[in-house]
Amino acid sequence: MPKPSMSTMPDFPTMVIIFVIFSAFYTLFFVVMEVRKGENVARCSEPIYLLLDLVNSCASVVADGDGRYTEAVKISKQVSELGLPLRNMARFAAAEFGGRKNLSRVLKEHAEQVEATFIEAADGLVRDRDRAVNRLAGLAAISANRIAEGRFLQVLPDADLVQESVLEPDRLDGRRLATACIWSLIAVMATGIILSPFGMSSALVIPLMLVGFIVTVYLILAFRYGLAEATRLTRNIGSFFTPGPPA
Repeated sequence: MPKPSMSTMPDFPTMVIIFVIFSAFYTLFFVVMEVRKGENVARCSEPIYLLLDLVNSCASVVADGDGRYTEAVKISKQVSELGLPLRNMARFAAAEFGGRKNLSRVLKEHAEQVEATFIEAADGLVRDRDRAVNRLAGLAAISANRIAEGRFLQVLPDADLVQESVLEPDRLDGRRLATACIWSLIAVMATGIILSPFGMSSALVIPLMLVGFIVTVYLILAFRYGLAEATRLTRNIGSFFTPGPPA
């Protein structure tokens, strides 16, 4: 009986080329992500620029006397973009000060309270636009100033903070996972297109792409949120298929 043909398996030089392409592609991918974040910007200062933009938008509305709802919608969208930078600030500040678990928890809770306060103020744009714009401008100016001073646990005065968070952790986790999965899918598909001229067997390519997808999702989450958060989020995926509560 003839032996099975090995012609469908790539030879050693081809495997080396594939490894180099994979390494170069993923290195380039994470370098681009780092550049997009601004490698020369202090990590804890990320929210300052968004806050100053918010102050500028509010000031323009007040100065021009423009009461159109479209301007209010623009400001509301700016507020919705503050959440992730504020949480990143808390995570980076905790890491800078030793990464202790209790400090990380307190910083995260404060960042969530600050975000909830901005969201509550932005909701007022529907009721009393002028008053809400003035309040948002004041909150943004105070927050930017205190972050610049390094007062990460006093971004807003206690009197201004809402007492109950309006954030939905499940929705936040879902958004993070969905974003990571989309980027991972794009990366895996692009890699598959690059490797297609090598004529690799689908029996080999499909498992590699599946493993690459899972690994890339984890790497993206770890890159943006840290190893602990990436592990927690990926464990939550597994919890969907088990009777126990999420991790």
